[in-house]
Amino acid sequence: MLKSSLDYKKETLKTYKDNSKEYAGKFDGAFKYHEKSLERFLSKLKPNSEIIDLGAGAGTYATKMQDAGHYVVCLDNSVEMLNICSQRKLNTLLMDMENMDLGKRVFDAGWAMTAITHTPKYKIEDLFKKIGEGIKHQGILFVGVHQGSENDLKEDIPGSGYFRHMSKFIPGEVEKLSNKYFTTFDNWETEGYGGVKFLNYLMRKNLKL
Repeated sequence: MLKSSLDYKKETLKTYKDNSKEYAGKFDGAFKYHEKSLERFLSKLKPNSEIIDLGAGAGTYATKMQDAGHYVVCLDNSVEMLNICSQRKLNTLLMDMENMDLGKRVFDAGWAMTAITHTPKYKIEDLFKKIGEGIKHQGILFVGVHQGSENDLKEDIPGSGYFRHMSKFIPGEVEKLSNKYFTTFDNWETEGYGGVKFLNYLMRKNLKL
C-alpha cells in the first residue's frame, strides 16, 4: 500500500522510533547476505581507515568494520537506532543525511548499505553531492540499493500503519545519479532475504568539492 500524501521523512523516522529493536534484529539477521560485499569494500581500504557509515541503523556493518581495525562513525537521523549503536560501543553522529554538514571533516571512505533507499529519487543527485563533501578526494564509497522501480512510501506490513520511503533502482540508474561526484569502478548483484535483489557499487570520489 503506497501513501504518497504522507511526509516521507516523518513516517520513516516514526517507523524506526517505534520498532528500533525489531529492525536491529532484521539488519543483524540480513548481514550474512551482504558479508561478501563488505569484504569487497574493506579490501580497497588502507589499514586504520576512517569510515563514515551512512544511515548506519543499528551499526551492524560498523561493528564489523571497527572489529577490522578501522575508525568508524555511525551517522543516522534516528535517535533510537543510534542508541543501539552506542550500546555496541560505536561512535555516533545524529544527523539527517540529506542535510549533512560535516564542516571541514572528511573521511577516507563511506559505506551506504541501503542508505539512499529512504530518500526520494529527485533528491538523490544532491544527496551524492552531500556525501561527496564528507569523503576525501579519491576516497572510496560503497552504495548498496534494492533493485526495482519503486519511489514512494510503502507500508512495511499491511495494516500496521508503519511506513518507510522506498527508492529502488534499475541497473545504470545509480551511476547516472552519482557520476558528477563519483566514478563507479566495480558493481555486482546480490540476493538478500526472500530473494530480494540488490545492486552494489564501489565508487571513487572524482571531484574535489
